Amino acid sequence: MRGKFISKVVRFTQVIHIDRTSRKLYNLYKRLLFVQLIHYHNFKKNKLKLIVGSSSTHQRGWIATEQSWLDISKSYDWDRYFRPEQVDAILAEHVFEHIDFDDLHNSIENVFRYLRPGAYIRIAVPDGNHPSDTYINHVKPGGTGDGSNDHKVLYTYNTLSAQFTRAGFIVTLIEYYDEYGIFHKRKWSAADGFIERSLEFDKRNYSGINKYSSIIIDATKPEVINISLI
Repeated sequence: MRGKFISKVVRFTQVIHIDRTSRKLYNLYKRLLFVQLIHYHNFKKNKLKLIVGSSSTHQRGWIATEQSWLDISKSYDWDRYFRPEQVDAILAEHVFEHIDFDDLHNSIENVFRYLRPGAYIRIAVPDGNHPSDTYINHVKPGGTGDGSNDHKVLYTYNTLSAQFTRAGFIVTLIEYYDEYGIFHKRKWSAADGFIERSLEFDKRNYSGINKYSSIIIDATKPEVINISLI
């Protein structure tokens, strides 16, 4: 009996080892593909548009990345692939709520440095002003929703906007609830960065009730930089 148990443990350990090795090889493949895509975009002189934090996301004309090879809080990761002011657009859907305050400043600073003047980052995060208690319990740090165990902060439109305004960005509010539970929405184009967890595109809202939406903002790097903010 003991021998059979040990044999099962050994086989299980081998499977785990193979799985980890496969994952490392897959991540290496994805990173090399990412580098080739950057070179291709540079060669074709295409706009360089990045999706951060989700290599499984696919949008035409955008290059998807993963934290394992592009951690937006780490300047040396950016330096490895890009020149300052090289990037034309960045999309971060439900990424910033996973970044703690210690890394938040570095992340925003890196984004500002590598975006060209006039370029933007589109950000979506869970909405701390959403009037539904079920929603709030789903998305709050340590909540009931998928991934909420890794959520570090629950933003409102004011607290999220302030972080980017302070760094020198010009912020445009796209979708959000205000502190009175009133929903605000301005017209936006999915071609400029598709957000699935939005009023229009989240399948949970197809009944006509806003069960799940996000704070969505565009933070644009000014054409002329205010030196006092750097």
